[in-house]
Amino acid sequence: MEGEIQQYQELKVIRPSNTPWASPGLMIRKPDDGIRFCIDYRKLNAVTVKDCYPMPLVDDILDVLGGAQLFSTMDIASGC
Repeated sequence: MEGEIQQYQELKVIRPSNTPWASPGLMIRKPDDGIRFCIDYRKLNAVTVKDCYPMPLVDDILDVLGGAQLFSTMDIASGC
């Protein structure tokens, strides 16, 4: 695993961190006997606060705005 980590650091894919939010890296064997570097985000996901108002999909917005001629905008700083 150290060799993989070193390689990813040299490629600047990852970097050392000492944050309390760090997640563990794991080496998982693939069906073809290769190895895949994975990160286990379950603990981080467990403490992540859900977004009160998730962003809509761009395709959905375009469908709703289809033939609209007038538009307005709002900028909300914090809304939960």
